[in-house]
Amino acid sequence: MQTAATDSSLEVASWFLNRARSEDWLLEHEKLQSLLFLAQMHYLATHPQTLLMPSLFISGSNGYAAVSYTHLRAHETSLHL
Repeated sequence: MQTAATDSSLEVASWFLNRARSEDWLLEHEKLQSLLFLAQMHYLATHPQTLLMPSLFISGSNGYAAVSYTHLRAHETSLHL
């Protein structure tokens, strides 16, 4: 069984967004999805048997997406994010 270093992909997404904001960068959603996927793969490569986040990634025409983050984006207007 694999364990995860964080509770969700939303924690990691928040870190990336805060880091981009502190550097005055615009982090587009597609770029964030790619960063989440790459971070997961890099963490797994450097920490065998441990995931960075307990997330399932799906592949689409725009690349990879974390399911929990994709679900949040689909409902962001109703959540007023």
